[in-house]
Amino acid sequence: MGLLPPYGEIWKRRGRVIGINFVFLSMDWLGAFFSLMSLAVQNSFDVLGGVLYIVCILLESGIFLSHIIWLFRTRKIRQEAISRHKTFDDIAAEHEERGTPFKFAERKSRKQIKEEQNDMEMGEGRREVISNVDQAQEYSTMGATPDSSAGSPHHDPSK
Repeated sequence: MGLLPPYGEIWKRRGRVIGINFVFLSMDWLGAFFSLMSLAVQNSFDVLGGVLYIVCILLESGIFLSHIIWLFRTRKIRQEAISRHKTFDDIAAEHEERGTPFKFAERKSRKQIKEEQNDMEMGEGRREVISNVDQAQEYSTMGATPDSSAGSPHHDPSK
């Protein structure tokens, strides 16, 4: 089960593997491989154990293969980034700022896409309303209202 969430991240990042230590993954793959080999040379083969080791080997091999393919597909972009003293992420951010499509940009969840569409539809007014609501909540937690603050034109220091 622990090897399934990385596949969601790999899909989101279009094949790029981030946050996985390949030394650890290699050791884990080797452990599963040698455990499978030890089952193979026994007098009786434990089918359940063998299946579990095979599944582990396949899932970990998929992670390796995905990143190797991503490295191959992005080699020109990464070389260009290095020549410009930037990272791949910097190049992706530049494309996003310009609004130009980038083949290797991270996929966005439906929730992120919906939030961006709402922001575009509502414009800056939505952000101002949210900001005003946040300020009102902040005042209410302090036990004050915006009108009772010392800098308010409604404040009467004689009271």
